[in-house]
Amino acid sequence: MKNKIEIEKCAVCGQMVTVRSDRVNECQHCGWIVAAQAAEQPNIIAIPNFISLNKAQQLYQAGKPLIPDYDDFIKMLDFYGEVEFRYNGIRYGVATNLGDDGKYYIELFIVDGEVVCKYLTLEEFAAKANINGVLLKDLWPQVTNADWLQ
Repeated sequence: MKNKIEIEKCAVCGQMVTVRSDRVNECQHCGWIVAAQAAEQPNIIAIPNFISLNKAQQLYQAGKPLIPDYDDFIKMLDFYGEVEFRYNGIRYGVATNLGDDGKYYIELFIVDGEVVCKYLTLEEFAAKANINGVLLKDLWPQVTNADWLQ
């Protein structure tokens, strides 16, 4: 089957984007990744994007980068269950894991390292997750590379 190639208008910035069926298609102008689900559900955060289509349009119009804030990151975690970010040069992951006690926990951990903290619910994680006693939501402005865990 031959790969399908089309030209589409970016849903965020309005520029023309080459879309190929065999790869992820990122707009060269604004960084939005063309995804059918985003157009169908513009308020939902879903792979491959880190923010919703409606929020991306608002950020673009305001001249701001298309990066997730803390609430977006929590929505990413809720959607996929595994996310990551960098803080002070350290790569952290967040995932739901089965504990030794048979309960599922949302764990914040250093990738290839130890668990930093763990919580029973997404709401508890969002409110209490911390690195060295400082809440993740307060550290968020210094966080980089928020992504789906790889």
